[in-house]
Amino acid sequence: MLTAYHNNVMQNFGNTWRCTINTLLNCKQWQTELVAQLKAKDKSAQEIKHECEARIWGPARRLKELLGTGRPVGTTNEEWAIIQLLWPVLCSYSIGYKFAKQNIYYDAQAFPLQHLKA
Repeated sequence: MLTAYHNNVMQNFGNTWRCTINTLLNCKQWQTELVAQLKAKDKSAQEIKHECEARIWGPARRLKELLGTGRPVGTTNEEWAIIQLLWPVLCSYSIGYKFAKQNIYYDAQAFPLQHLKA
């Protein structure tokens, strides 16, 4: 049974973590609204893609990278609001626990049992 949990954390932790952040940021709805606005202004598909990356997916990726390091510094107010929602998860690790290579995604692959305990 422990092996099943161990394998599940190794295979799904990163995707679940990223999906949770996207859901908290409401990225899909923002993208839908932005695409509708830009289509109404007759923007090209490439311009729409560029705007979505600049306004939605780029900042979301930045937040995921900040959270991935375990040291979310230099954040905006909106990013800090998301970090506060996720703080109980980040604090569930043992005191003084350091992510391998300072990256939660790598650490979940290298030491899945620690994430299962957290």
